[in-house]
Amino acid sequence: DTFGDKLGVARIPEVSATGEWPKPYTAGNYFMIPAAEEGAQLDAIKSFIDFATSKESQLKQVAELKRLPGLQEALDDPSISEDPHLAGVIDQLQVGTGMPAVLEMRCNWDAMKPEMQAVLADQKSAEDAAKAMQDAAVNCIKTLE
Repeated sequence: DTFGDKLGVARIPEVSATGEWPKPYTAGNYFMIPAAEEGAQLDAIKSFIDFATSKESQLKQVAELKRLPGLQEALDDPSISEDPHLAGVIDQLQVGTGMPAVLEMRCNWDAMKPEMQAVLADQKSAEDAAKAMQDAAVNCIKTLE
């Protein structure tokens, strides 16, 4: 609200040297159910997933949380397609790439955040931060093995 019509969301510009669009990671939320789940518990889980992934529920999440839906029917709803901010995010998603669903990505993000903050606060050079990020990510991944 502070910026009003002075703030927009748009696709990251095409790289002129290659003619290709940058491919930032995209991610979503997923439901995982243990293979051994059965009976009433499995039925309850399925009912919840049906509810959470319904068009009505997903549109409510957009309205209240500004979270894009995973359901194409909801994504095509005018409340989303006519919202300039959400439409800009959707446009960017068209050229994004799915983030790998591996635990090591947590190491990556945890290694990057403090170093990027230090660079932005002018407390560390980009070169030093990049090395620290790499070292932290490698060390974190070793703890997973």
